[in-house]
Amino acid sequence: MTRLRHQKEIGVTSQDSVLIIDNHSEDLPTLQAVLSELGLNPIQASCSTATWQHLARQDFAVILLDVQTLGTNASEIIQQVRRQPRSQRTPILLIGNADQVKDAAQEYPPGVVDRLSRPLVPELLKARITVLREFYSLAQQLKQQAEQLADCRQQLSAINLRLEDEVEARQKEWTASRQLVELLEATQKELEVLGYSVSHDLHAPLRGIDSFTQALLEDCADKLDPQGREYLERIRANAHRMAELLDALVKLSRLSSADLYRQPVDLSAVARAIAKDLQERDPQRQVTFVIGAGIAGEGDALLLRSVLENLLGNAWKYTSKLPRATIEFGVTHQAGRPAYFVHDDGAGFDMTYVSKLFGAFQRLHPPSEFPGNGIGLAMVARIIHRHGGEVWAEGRVGKGATFYFTLP
Repeated sequence: MTRLRHQKEIGVTSQDSVLIIDNHSEDLPTLQAVLSELGLNPIQASCSTATWQHLARQDFAVILLDVQTLGTNASEIIQQVRRQPRSQRTPILLIGNADQVKDAAQEYPPGVVDRLSRPLVPELLKARITVLREFYSLAQQLKQQAEQLADCRQQLSAINLRLEDEVEARQKEWTASRQLVELLEATQKELEVLGYSVSHDLHAPLRGIDSFTQALLEDCADKLDPQGREYLERIRANAHRMAELLDALVKLSRLSSADLYRQPVDLSAVARAIAKDLQERDPQRQVTFVIGAGIAGEGDALLLRSVLENLLGNAWKYTSKLPRATIEFGVTHQAGRPAYFVHDDGAGFDMTYVSKLFGAFQRLHPPSEFPGNGIGLAMVARIIHRHGGEVWAEGRVGKGATFYFTLP
C-alpha cells in the first residue's frame, strides 16, 4: 500500500484527490497509471482510524472501495463514510469481482454511485472515474448554490423583517397623520363656524352704526357744523370698511375647505373678460391690455377666475396714478413648467418686503394712496397652494410689478 504516493496528501485540492480504501496490490499499477493520466492524486488508507482522519481533513473527488477485501465490512464502511460531513456527497466506486460488486450495488444503493468488476480495464476505469469526478464537481456546485440560496434566504428574511418594521412604523405615522388631519379638519370647521358667527354677529351692530350715522346726517344736518358731518362720514366709512374686512375674512376661510373641481380652463378668455369689465367700470382710464392668446391651465374655473380678478385688479389699481399704463397677462417657463404672470408698469414695490405681499392684511401702500382691504393676494396664494402650485412676485418701486403662479 505504501507504494502509492502519500507525499501529496497535504495541500492537495479535493478536485484532484482520490481516496482508495483497501485495494488489492495487483490493481495498484493500473490505478496509478489511470489516476496519473487524469492528473489525480491517490491517497491510500485502510479501514482504520487513518481513513476517518483523511475524510475529516479534506474532501475527495472519488472514493474507491474494495468490496472484495472488505467483505461483510463493506456496508459498515460505506455507512461510516456517509456519516462524515465532508463525504456525504462524494461518489463511491465499488471494486471487486462481478458477483460481489453486483450484490453490493443492490445492497447499498444510497451510498454507491457506480461499480466496476475485476479485472480492471484501464479505459473503462478511466471513463468511470471521469464521470464520477464530473458528478462530484456538479454536486459541489449544487452544494455551493444551495449555500448561496440559504444565504439569500437569510438576507431576504432580514430584509422582510426590516420591511415589516418599516411598514409598521409607516402605519403608525399614517395613523398619527390621519389623526392630525382629522383634528385639523375639525378645527377648521370650528373656525369656519366661528367665523360665520362672528361675521353675522358683528355685521348687525355695524349696520346699526351705519344707519344711525346716516340718520344723523339726514335729520340733523342743520344742527351739525362741517367738522361734525365729517366725523360722521368717517364713522360710516370705517363701518363699511370693517364690514368689507369681515366679508373678506369669511371668504378667505372658505377657501381652505372648498371643493376643487378641476377642468381645463381658457385663462386667456378669462383674462379678456376681466379686462373688459375693468375698462367698462372706468372708461376714462388709458390702459392697454396685452393678453397672450391660447393660454390655458387646469384647475377650478371659479377659483382661477378669482386669482386673475385679484391680480389684474391689483395691476389696474396700482397703475391708476399713470396717465397711460400697460397690463400684460402671459406665460413663461420656470424649471421646465409653465409659469403664468401678470405684469404692470405701475407703482411697484420694494423687494425687501416681498415676503409680506401674500399675508392677510399685509399692505405695502397706505389705503389713502391705494384703497383695498389687504386680503386679495392672500386669497391668490391660498387658491394656488390648494391647487398644488406656487406663487411669487418681483417688483421695483416706480417700475411696476410682476406676479407669477404655477399650476400642477
